[in-house]
Amino acid sequence: MGKSFNEDIKLAEKVYELKDLERRGWVLRGIDNPESVAAHSWGTSFLTVMFSNYKDSDDFDVEVALKIAIIHDIAEVEIGDIPRRVEEEKQEVSPTSKKIMEEEAIKKIFGDEYNNIVDIWKKYEKSNSHEAIFVRDMNMIDMCLQALKYERDKRYDENSKNEEFSKYEKLDEFFATTKSRLGTNIGVELYKMIRKKYNRIKG
Repeated sequence: MGKSFNEDIKLAEKVYELKDLERRGWVLRGIDNPESVAAHSWGTSFLTVMFSNYKDSDDFDVEVALKIAIIHDIAEVEIGDIPRRVEEEKQEVSPTSKKIMEEEAIKKIFGDEYNNIVDIWKKYEKSNSHEAIFVRDMNMIDMCLQALKYERDKRYDENSKNEEFSKYEKLDEFFATTKSRLGTNIGVELYKMIRKKYNRIKG
């Protein structure tokens, strides 16, 4: 950890800003009272624990996966939440630029004093372990579940003109950004089930 409890507390205060940072994709869609980045991280962590028994490999450490899930979006405390878009012209920052921004943010937040946290974050970014691949899927499944909930609760005005989502009706784009990126069998199965529920609700 840091050099002192005071430094650790100061860092915790900084990271706690994620509790108030709204997920930008939902903001762009006009969702009423959208979830925070921290709420999304909790959802990803819960799904990681909930579905870890369905992992594709026996060489899988649930504790490592849970740590990755908790830490994975921590760079957003510096750079904000940059949503993935289907339409390239609507992508605010390219994936390459985002990766660079996140790496710089991690260095700024943690420096050389918190290598334990930085190493966990790097596992997610590299995505070359069973745990990281699984968490990436749970990250996207959390978004799909949240879209299902928002659609069920009618948390947006679907009739209002929204240039940000001109090619997708309702919350379809959030599913469109997920489908081709899933890397595990359980991720694919969960996606199919959630999409089916969503399609039934949206009519």
